[in-house]
Amino acid sequence: MSVLTKWKKSDLVSSVNRELGGVWCLAFFCLLFLVTSVFGLELLCYTVCWLFAVWLLLFSDDLYPLLGIIPMLYYTPSLANNPGRNPDSVFYPENGLVYIVVLIVTFLVLFLARVISDVRQGNVKVRFPTLTVGFVLLGAAYLLGGVGYEDYDGRTLAFGALEILSLALVYFLFTLFCDVARAPKAYFAWMLFFGGVLLFGETLSVYAFGEVFANGSPVRGQIYTGWGMYNNLGAALCMMMPGAFYLAAVHRAGPAFLLAGYAFFGAVVLTLSRTSIAVGAVIAVLGTAAVLIQSRGTVRIWNAVLAVLAASAAAALCYLFRGAVLSLVQALLNFEETGSSRLETYREGWELFRAHPFFGTGFYSCEQYKWGKLDSFIPPRWHNTYVQLLAACGIVGLLAYLVHRMETLVLLFRAPCFEKWMIALSVLALIATSWLDCHFFNLGPGLLYSALLCFAEKQFGRREKHAPEGGIG
Repeated sequence: MSVLTKWKKSDLVSSVNRELGGVWCLAFFCLLFLVTSVFGLELLCYTVCWLFAVWLLLFSDDLYPLLGIIPMLYYTPSLANNPGRNPDSVFYPENGLVYIVVLIVTFLVLFLARVISDVRQGNVKVRFPTLTVGFVLLGAAYLLGGVGYEDYDGRTLAFGALEILSLALVYFLFTLFCDVARAPKAYFAWMLFFGGVLLFGETLSVYAFGEVFANGSPVRGQIYTGWGMYNNLGAALCMMMPGAFYLAAVHRAGPAFLLAGYAFFGAVVLTLSRTSIAVGAVIAVLGTAAVLIQSRGTVRIWNAVLAVLAASAAAALCYLFRGAVLSLVQALLNFEETGSSRLETYREGWELFRAHPFFGTGFYSCEQYKWGKLDSFIPPRWHNTYVQLLAACGIVGLLAYLVHRMETLVLLFRAPCFEKWMIALSVLALIATSWLDCHFFNLGPGLLYSALLCFAEKQFGRREKHAPEGGIG
């Protein structure tokens, strides 16, 4: 037995690994990420995350804790280091990007070495995941997008590769090479819950430290973080809400988590994103219904009391601010006038699709949402999943997406369980907010989507025993 193997099996290392795979570790990283997003400690934060990952790769049998951290890293950049607004951001090569790239590359090398070792030793059995065909077709469509278009260039190929990697890489790495089923049953929900806490804190910090108000009223164009704008923040919060509702149903402190779910929706309202508010309201209603159906005993009673109080408070607030509520409803109904020129944009995308029906025009043909005059690697997008697919990737892209969506439906509704329903609710939040926005083509939601699908397949794909719950409560 090697020294490394003996060290891995020691009581000390086993104890450390148990804590790293528990809920308190997620709580620690939530706090670290929030502090980072407020005070601009990205380089320190990423170093801590790298050390955490290296420890797991070298000394732990379980790699699932990485699934709880990787999707949330997207939400750590601070306003001070927003690369689109600060030329001295750490995300530029001369200020810190090289160091960040070194951390990423060394992590990937160690991860690859760990995977090769596990496969050779028979620690993992490699099987093609459920979503393989759809992801392969979607990836091919992204890479072929724009072929034959007069303005096609290498950026389209590179961005298409980045898009499919954000959607599929985490899913394939962890479904193929990691035993995610060893994670505590509620781990996905804790990941979403602490993600919601992080984004809730970031929303409050934007109001506390940003310049949100003008003439006594908040201006949504001034609501932005180091990684996204008001609509990105609202959509991400919608995706996190089901985690709180799941814990409200299964945890003995359920009412506290139900209150947290409502608080997350309150943060969605503060983003002033109309689409996110509408979708978040639906998620809150569906989540509450799921909680009342699934919870038991006195927890259900207290959840019901809290739900009634919340509904009463919501009704009172809607009455007090009925003008704002009416404006929101009118904005959603009168989309032609209040949709930020979206219908005009959709028509332009449709005309491009008609002119280039097979492979579309690539990812750089949308002119409507360009920021400034300078070219950017991150292109403006069409703010609707289907228009984006047709304009950028043609009918090939749409068909590939439909195959992928059918596979996800099979995954989420085969061997149904409460866990899958709540994962599906988070996925629904992404799909619904992407009807009027481009979140499905943003890297952060893609990473979280990928992780959730991995949990759905590897942990809840079949009726089987799960690791015991650990951590808080």
